[in-house]
Amino acid sequence: MAYNLKFNLKSLTVVSILLFTILLFGLAFVPSVLAQETDLSVQENVDEALLELSELAGQEIKTKEDGRVFCNQERFLADCADIGKKHKLYNKEREKEVDEVLGELRGDVVSRLQSCTTEECLLEAASELSQKITSKNSALAEKFDLTTQKIEQKREIGNVA
Repeated sequence: MAYNLKFNLKSLTVVSILLFTILLFGLAFVPSVLAQETDLSVQENVDEALLELSELAGQEIKTKEDGRVFCNQERFLADCADIGKKHKLYNKEREKEVDEVLGELRGDVVSRLQSCTTEECLLEAASELSQKITSKNSALAEKFDLTTQKIEQKREIGNVA
């Protein structure tokens, strides 16, 4: 009987050590696998967003940088923000900021931006938008380059060009 008890304790100890080792290895390995899956998921979302931006632009947008350049045009701010939200490209804090800007964009400002045919019209609509956002949240306006100073810089660049 003493032999069986010793054998069972040794077996239990060995099995416990093996399980602990497997668990430890699993915990070390799983985050890297999850990170890879998350990276793949994010890349898929980016690729889908780039396709949608390409449709909106009427030309191929291949990279995130191309997408940023396209979306920095005032005319496409609302559409780009909607595409980013749809494809989950924003973290929660950024999405909240985007929603705040979109709240200001909706309505008259968006229709003005989309109907503008001249750069001057775009800059006037963007200036109106920047004044609205700056009066409510100047830090947010700075994050999105929608301050009146940035709009004036764009106006000056347009005049020089």
